[in-house]
Amino acid sequence: MGDKPCGLFAWYATFRAFALLSEEHYNGFVNEFYVAINPGQVIKVSNSVGDAWSFGVKTHLAGQRLLCEILDEDKSPPREDADDLKISVTHETGIYEIPIHIIASNKATSEYRFQLDNEYHVIQRRGYYRLPNPRVFVRCMINDEKVKMISVADIGGGGIGLVLEREVEIKQGAAIELEIVLPDRSTITVNGRVMRVRKESEPNRFYLGINFVNIAKADRAKIVSCVFNHQLQRNEGDKSS
Repeated sequence: MGDKPCGLFAWYATFRAFALLSEEHYNGFVNEFYVAINPGQVIKVSNSVGDAWSFGVKTHLAGQRLLCEILDEDKSPPREDADDLKISVTHETGIYEIPIHIIASNKATSEYRFQLDNEYHVIQRRGYYRLPNPRVFVRCMINDEKVKMISVADIGGGGIGLVLEREVEIKQGAAIELEIVLPDRSTITVNGRVMRVRKESEPNRFYLGINFVNIAKADRAKIVSCVFNHQLQRNEGDKSS
């Protein structure tokens, strides 16, 4: 337990990865990205069977190591010999899962030292990860008209996909006003631009692909956090079913 802190406020590590999701564009492609994990940040650690724990980052150690404190005191901690642990980190291009190993722990102080691997797996490739069928509610104005009978197909930090239950005169590039209600009942008001209009196979259903315009950083962070938490819950639910 004699590792020394590396002395950086924000710790940056370089990870090499094989992007798995879009084989059409990325099959065999190796990418690099930089991820910042800050002291005081809460990270999620999970295993292959859906167990998950929250850890607070205390400091960064040399050699791509983290000193963390477990926050879930009411849960059985992860096994020290577990070989299927990973942390999930949000990045502007998606959610990255980085394998980790426990190299030491102290039950008296609830401290754990993690070794991070160099490789990661990306969940989705696009500007921002889009969560399908999110539990959010949207009100919108198109051509100064309040649109009803609308559902959310997907949402992410960069935009939103809407499905309209009736035909609306709108073209690619049109401006749109959005009021988004998140699961915690917080509301985000943002302008958007229609990037795609697609007629669905079902009658009188139209998909609008919308990019956010000049969204506040705090509002984008709320959406990214919402998407991240929902995706983790779904992944854990899939593994336990």
